[in-house]
Amino acid sequence: MQRTVDEKYKYNKGQKTDFAGGYCIGVDVYRNYVKMNDEGKNTVHKSIDSFMRLARTGDRLSKGIIAGYRDAANERKKQ
Repeated sequence: MQRTVDEKYKYNKGQKTDFAGGYCIGVDVYRNYVKMNDEGKNTVHKSIDSFMRLARTGDRLSKGIIAGYRDAANERKKQ
C-alpha cells in the first residue's frame, strides 16, 4: 500500500531528523509555488537546483526537501 503525501507529511512532521524536516519543507514549497509571483518562482527553481546538488553529496536535509517536492509533484500529476 502506497501512502499519500499527506500521510507522509504528518508522519515526518512528528520526527526530529534532518530528512523529515526537509520533507515537510519540500511539500510546503511545492504547494505554495502556484501562489508565488515570477520572482518567487525563479527563486524556488534556483533553490531546488542547489538542493539537488547538495542531495547528491549526501546532505540529509536536501534529500528530504527533494523527496517532499517530488512526492507532492507526482501526487498532483496523478490527479
